[in-house]
Amino acid sequence: MIIKTITAARLINTGNYENTKFEATAEIEGGESAIDAMASLQIALVAMIKAEQLRRHPDPERRRYMMWTEEDEREQA
Repeated sequence: MIIKTITAARLINTGNYENTKFEATAEIEGGESAIDAMASLQIALVAMIKAEQLRRHPDPERRRYMMWTEEDEREQA
């Protein structure tokens, strides 16, 4: 089996019974391993989520109490 396309997605709980889905899809270039491509895609996905967090909550104190920020910080540790 040859993997040609990969997708990474996260469903983030934004509070008040609301969710936001972040999804990124990439085509694997020749000679690139699927594992390396997925790692790069996950990094891009986290960057998208963090950019959205900053857009929605520019105040760092407010962001600290958001559930989804804490989840990302645990994964980076």
